[in-house]
Amino acid sequence: MSGTMTSRSVIRLAVNCRAWKPTEWEWTLAAQCVQKEEKERIGKFVFKKDSKPSMIGRLLIRRVLADMTGRDFINIRLRRTDKGKPFLEPAGSGEDFHGSFNVAHHGDFAVLAADAHHAVGTDVMKVEHRKDIRKFFSTLRRQLTEQEWLTVERQEGDRDKMAMFYRFWCLKESYVKAIGTGIGFEVSRLDFHVSTEKLSMNRMVRDTSVYLDGKKQTDWLFEETMLDADHCVAIATNIGATDTYKESQDSRSFEFLTAVDLLSRCRPLVGSQPDPEYWAMFSARQESPMAQRS
Repeated sequence: MSGTMTSRSVIRLAVNCRAWKPTEWEWTLAAQCVQKEEKERIGKFVFKKDSKPSMIGRLLIRRVLADMTGRDFINIRLRRTDKGKPFLEPAGSGEDFHGSFNVAHHGDFAVLAADAHHAVGTDVMKVEHRKDIRKFFSTLRRQLTEQEWLTVERQEGDRDKMAMFYRFWCLKESYVKAIGTGIGFEVSRLDFHVSTEKLSMNRMVRDTSVYLDGKKQTDWLFEETMLDADHCVAIATNIGATDTYKESQDSRSFEFLTAVDLLSRCRPLVGSQPDPEYWAMFSARQESPMAQRS
């Protein structure tokens, strides 16, 4: 599915950033569709592999907020909390957006989760093979609980063990991002229990639970899936103790867009002008560090 974003209260979007090879017109347009400070921040990245998902993330936020609020794209103004979390600036007309949105990117994908009524957080990780898996796990031992490590270790083969580790990492990050505390939350306080141990593409798992400081949290919903064979993603939603969360399951599934799909729905902000130097700076960069390229 592509290019069919619709107005609804729950949105999940994914874009393969690695597949995007921006033309001069596309990158120049994208730079005109984000705020000046966002453009400057993106311009500081050294490699294209970092610039592209950051740009896609900003465009996703702006496009989705325009859809969810009914505002014109050019009237979306983003600000950041003291923790660095972006939020929608009130329109000044008494109509405020009380929902939540969050973006994440890693590996090939940028993802967005938005909810008009509930706090939401998301994270995505590319499952990467490591030759030093024991050393890797040892370094991060304190990040997972003993129960979570037992779940990791009972998986067959190093790849499945890494996949489960990254899955727990996504779950923890999605929760922390949903509560908006930023860096400093001890993720070892979170103990996730998975009922479905194998994630797959085209299927959203919703039976994972979490314990905080040993107490089960019944007001959270966790949704997990594989975007492709290598990328796991998790969404944490604070649904409330008595909330039935009636959105249909299909409406909470991920919709895949291309960067071109996204750009087709964006408009240059008032006062923005094409910036040839911005394109020249981007086009001169390598896609990624030499070690990663090889």
